[in-house]
Amino acid sequence: MELIEQALAESFHEHRALTVRLFDEYEDTELTGIVVLIHTFRREIKLSISEVGWQWIKIDENCFCSLNLFSKRTMWPY
Repeated sequence: MELIEQALAESFHEHRALTVRLFDEYEDTELTGIVVLIHTFRREIKLSISEVGWQWIKIDENCFCSLNLFSKRTMWPY
């Protein structure tokens, strides 16, 4: 969990793209974007996934994150 939180913080502070994989009972989901908001108390992040889209993601044991090797500023201005 500490590594996930470190990746989320790096995405947030350095504006680097992050891939989040959410494990589900039936189907896994992968989302790529930039963390634009972190709610530590609720353990949620707001992930900007395109120029016009974003999604709230609950961070728990069913979540895996990895940083992508893009430049500091990515394809879209969140």
